[in-house]
Amino acid sequence: MMKFDRRILLFIGLFFFAFILSRVDLGLVAVTLVGIDAAIYVSALFVLLMLILLKGLKWKAILKSQGQVISLAESTRLVNVGFFVSSVTPGRIGDFVRALYLKDDGVPLSIGVSSVILDRIIDVSILLGFALLSSLAFISFYGYSAVSVELIFSVFLVFIFGVFLLFKEKYLKILLRPAFNFIVPDDMKERVSVGFSSFFSALKLVKKSPVLFLSSVLLGIVIWVVGTFFFYLLAVSLSIGMPLEFAFLVFPITSLLDLLPISISGIGTRDVSLVFLLSFVSVSSESAVALSLLFFFTGYVLVSFFGFMFFLRRPISMRFLDSKIM
Repeated sequence: MMKFDRRILLFIGLFFFAFILSRVDLGLVAVTLVGIDAAIYVSALFVLLMLILLKGLKWKAILKSQGQVISLAESTRLVNVGFFVSSVTPGRIGDFVRALYLKDDGVPLSIGVSSVILDRIIDVSILLGFALLSSLAFISFYGYSAVSVELIFSVFLVFIFGVFLLFKEKYLKILLRPAFNFIVPDDMKERVSVGFSSFFSALKLVKKSPVLFLSSVLLGIVIWVVGTFFFYLLAVSLSIGMPLEFAFLVFPITSLLDLLPISISGIGTRDVSLVFLLSFVSVSSESAVALSLLFFFTGYVLVSFFGFMFFLRRPISMRFLDSKIM
């Protein structure tokens, strides 16, 4: 059943992608890509490298706030491996492979998992905040909301409530107890309960180093700003006339749609969103699709390739991920 669900998710994204391709002049898309400004594109690659290093630095700061010290090179390498696995899994659950690598290096699994969850919480919180501001700006500038403000705000509130519960072990246990008693077999209840408590203990370690954790949050904001600039440089390299301030409106919304578990690596959803959003600044559908393809190749395929190379140098069993995504 789960295998079937995964194929359906992939099919939805591919359906959107095929639909968009059927509506544009593929010859013009190819011409736009061939006419790329090499110098600007190389500049975008340098910004991408900076972005990758910042992500490694952010996770390193989170781990340090939990009392674990790893090098920037190692944290960046594992972030890349996690990105590679996440790129081929709906919802990006593959990021948790980082915790398995840390476990092999002697870091408790509870700390590894909690650090990845905190990393994702920071990213999603900032993304939701930027997406909310972006939608409000669209209403102010264009009299139209690219994505429902009410929907984003509701998701944001639910997300914040979930984060609040995540740091309130007592309340979360009360909330999950019926499901725990119903789902977990009796012979595994004690082990699961111990693992649950270990996870919360690891999560609460950041309270001992609030400055370090705050620095990871600030790095998260910087990462989104740099990521938007990377997106803008890709557009400029294709001679797309998009103002920088407009890129700050578009990128959070497309990134938010990328997270929807209806495609792999945003294939389809990103294309649809860019065609629609860039039409507000009179960018043709062909140019929007070209930008989407360039972003996919550079931001996903290229980064995932290096993550794959790192993975091959030190492969690790990912059977626990198979159970989640198959």
